Amino acid sequence: MESAFILMISTLILVVAPDVKAEFPINKTNCGVTKYCISEPADCDPEGNSTCLFGSLRLLSQTPPNGINLHNELSGNSSGYIALGLTPASGGNTTLYICAKNNSNNGSIFFTVMSLNSANSTSPPTLLNMTMPMFSGNVTSDKIQCVFNISNLNATATTRSTPDTMFSIKLGTGSVDSNGNIGPFTASKSTGPLDLANLLNSTVNATTAPTTTMSAATSVMPYHAALILLSILGVFVLGMA
Repeated sequence: MESAFILMISTLILVVAPDVKAEFPINKTNCGVTKYCISEPADCDPEGNSTCLFGSLRLLSQTPPNGINLHNELSGNSSGYIALGLTPASGGNTTLYICAKNNSNNGSIFFTVMSLNSANSTSPPTLLNMTMPMFSGNVTSDKIQCVFNISNLNATATTRSTPDTMFSIKLGTGSVDSNGNIGPFTASKSTGPLDLANLLNSTVNATTAPTTTMSAATSVMPYHAALILLSILGVFVLGMA
């Protein structure tokens, strides 16, 4: 019985730790105060504005040498998906954090993370070998909103005393086909290199991005897994009593 209880607690810590607290609707409150915001049009408020494509990043903690932990918000109107992209300032692929509307499943929301070739936007994407971040999302008609956390973000995989936290940010949209497959990414806004560990002191302004597309494919992470696991473990513990 004792060993079963220890197993349950250990598993709960593993599943629940990445959880995300969300407040909808997303708005621009505290932009420049506690969070860095990027939007198109500039300085728009996603609350009550159907044309505002909006993203925000807030530093949660630094975990040297592993990287930093960020809390992120995304909001925008799209019949497909909205996405926040991070590109290492030192070069390399863009990581897209995608909140999408699944029109083949009653317009439900799903979240996926893809690695896109920044040097050749038409090349096939590569699925990231990573634990998918937990997220919370909301879809109303074509308005998509979601929040998610990024853990141990680091622009380099090499071991060093301090992480590389210099990234450029992209904000954009794309399509989702009838089978739920992610279509090309179109960047609407982008920044120059920013230190994501010191965002509120950054002076680099966001600029409207030229029309570019990046191919992508889906990878869906069910967010009901924790509830299912809790039910299974509860039955197991009762059986051991």
